Amino acid sequence: MVAYSKQLFDLAIETRGEAPHLLLAYLSGAPYRVGYAIRSLVPWLEVEKLAAFLTHRVPYAWDRWLEWHRVDYNLQVVASIEAIPKDSSLVLSIPASASERIRSFLERNGVRETHFLIGVQPGASQERKRWSIRHFAKVLDTLIERWDGLVVVIGSKQEEALARELVSRMAHPPILAVGQTTLLEAAALIKRCQVVICNDSVVTHIASAVKTPVLTLSRSPSNFYAPYRTGGFALSRQLPCLHQGMPEGCLCPFSEYRCLQEVTPEEVLDAAEELLRSPAHCEREL
Repeated sequence: MVAYSKQLFDLAIETRGEAPHLLLAYLSGAPYRVGYAIRSLVPWLEVEKLAAFLTHRVPYAWDRWLEWHRVDYNLQVVASIEAIPKDSSLVLSIPASASERIRSFLERNGVRETHFLIGVQPGASQERKRWSIRHFAKVLDTLIERWDGLVVVIGSKQEEALARELVSRMAHPPILAVGQTTLLEAAALIKRCQVVICNDSVVTHIASAVKTPVLTLSRSPSNFYAPYRTGGFALSRQLPCLHQGMPEGCLCPFSEYRCLQEVTPEEVLDAAEELLRSPAHCEREL
């Protein structure tokens, strides 16, 4: 993130603290470069030498590692230059046109204002970040039966195959909105839902921004990827491989995140119903 004037960079803000990003900040020519210096990723470049790319190194709050969200760490960087927001909660304004298109979409699919609507996104940017489709189907069918609800599947066009697989495994067919909405229309749809269940993805942050309770299936540490300042849980299994020396938790050696895949449908169902009964903001590590 940078601020500039006259096509020259005055300030570079770097929140990842890794060598490539810090080098880019240095090459920007900005006279003031603020951020973390955490990990080199280059064998011959020590972290302390890496910090020389910055004019102002911000201490990384390792003592808050199992408490803070990634947003909190980013805000810590900008706070060092006295750019402290009055309200750090996420906000997303939805135009009336997007809300109206979603109202029409739901009406065409038989959804009335009185219907209990559950949103789900079974996809994620990486396959290893996706919880089992079979588990999603089990949880959603149970919620439909217990809460007399309807399920709408949210996602991009690239997630259509996942959505079809989910439909094939469910006893109660969901409504498919996958690939049929813009980002703001998806936000309007998420706002209409009573609860959203998803993997660690942009849907978590949209739900946070429109204040819809959200249950996120994530890797550890779950507090990094939880819904931010809204009702919700982030569920993950804390395993011995969780490593506090790495900002993102670890350099996972497995083809899938075992800390994610070991979360059971029963645990997700219990968390979802707890959220539905009392949608207070909290984060949980199982």
